[in-house]
Amino acid sequence: MTKYIPLILTSLVLAAIGQVSLKQAMNQIGGFGTLSLQNIFEFILKISGNPFAWLGFALYIVSAFMWLIVLSHTSLSFAYPFASVTFVLILFLSTIVLNEGISALRWAGSIVIIIGLLMITRS
Repeated sequence: MTKYIPLILTSLVLAAIGQVSLKQAMNQIGGFGTLSLQNIFEFILKISGNPFAWLGFALYIVSAFMWLIVLSHTSLSFAYPFASVTFVLILFLSTIVLNEGISALRWAGSIVIIIGLLMITRS
């Protein structure tokens, strides 16, 4: 199963980049507002014209297909804990790309996640 770790990590990196792309799209578009048919229609128009949104959706689709390949070759109990890597990647990318401030406690939590993941891969 460990031979699929590169594919797992690639899928998760693409998902994390997709998430940051979607956040960048929303930063450019602005808030959604109240839930109404008019706002939904306007939102769809705005999001459909944003390249970051398209990039985010595309990366999610590729990531999902890669994840399906992973699941066809590994047990879910082995593969799914790797999803926690996305939390760490999102913190890193949020700092670098989105200029978000991340607290020391969140970074410490990321270290705990990585240690737990290392324990799982050794089992």
